Amino acid sequence: MQPGSRKRPDGTELRWRTIDLLGIPSEMPPFFIEWDPASTHPSSDAPGGCTLADVAIASPTTDATRDWLARAGLGVRVAPGTREALALTLACPGGRVHFGPDAP
Repeated sequence: MQPGSRKRPDGTELRWRTIDLLGIPSEMPPFFIEWDPASTHPSSDAPGGCTLADVAIASPTTDATRDWLARAGLGVRVAPGTREALALTLACPGGRVHFGPDAP
């Protein structure tokens, strides 16, 4: 496990630990976050109204990434790419908001 933290603009410190449970040969392996119980979880005071609409990954290790995600029980699209990339789209009251490169 790898500890992490950051301060929000209001000065509140968020603390967590990350873990790569299954491991894949990748520059950007999926990982899991365990939030410190003494730290305010970001979702507890985040603005509401948006939901996750789509997640897509591009990877030069497409098969290994797909296998990892299948073992973890995650249904995420994986496309071939020259480098690791993650794209996500949120459905918000004002419309869809896209983060990352164009979805693979």
